[in-house]
This record gives sequence, structure tokens and C-alpha cells, in this order.
Amino acid sequence: SEQHAIICYRLVHYKVQDDNGLSVSKRKLRPYIMDLESTNGTKVNERRIPPARYYELHHKDSIQFGSSTRSYILLKEETDD
Repeated sequence: SEQHAIICYRLVHYKVQDDNGLSVSKRKLRPYIMDLESTNGTKVNERRIPPARYYELHHKDSIQFGSSTRSYILLKEETDD
């Protein structure tokens, strides 16, 4: 197939308490991958992910497409959020 998987980012909203105990709204971009029901699947950290479902990616996750031996490592900026 021409397209094997997609990677997209979702803006997630959440609340934390500040030093004064007040609720503060924050947001963070989180990466996700979805296998597009490919014949040979998509692997994250050497485990095949379910097709047609979003799977959250984390810093230093290894991604493989189909039967390829190439691995792609997700590098993202770490924050204290």
C-alpha cells in the first residue's frame, strides 16, 4: 500500500495545582501513531500495535513499519508538565 501508518499530535488539556493550591489549566502536545490496516502491521518497541486505533508514543519509542528492519526513534522535547 502507499500509506502504512500516520503520526499525528493531539493537544491534551489538564489541570494542576499551583504553589497556592489554585487550579491552573495547562496543555501539552502528545504524539500518536495509527496503523492504516497494513498487511504487515506497525510495531512500537518491537510489539505490533492494533490496526485502525490511535496509540500514544513516548520519548525514545522505536517504530518499525511492516517487515522493514529499519527502526525510527521518536525524540521529543521533555518538559516538566
